Amino acid sequence: MEVSCSIADKPQTFDYFTERYYHQYVVRNCKGVEDNNCRLLVHSNGLCVLCLDGSHAAIQSHRKGLCTDEELDAS
Repeated sequence: MEVSCSIADKPQTFDYFTERYYHQYVVRNCKGVEDNNCRLLVHSNGLCVLCLDGSHAAIQSHRKGLCTDEELDAS
């Protein structure tokens, strides 16, 4: 899925935090569902956080919806 307009980047502090304290694993097409991409963050103390990856279908459709709304407001 392709996004036609740019979305603001993630906050730099969050990127730093997750990269420093978590090992990150991406699970593509989880449970055999197309574009059901998840990200697993694993801390050294054993804590695991499961979240949607930026390439997940729900995130992409939300971003596409934001672009459409902004384009409508501009006209």
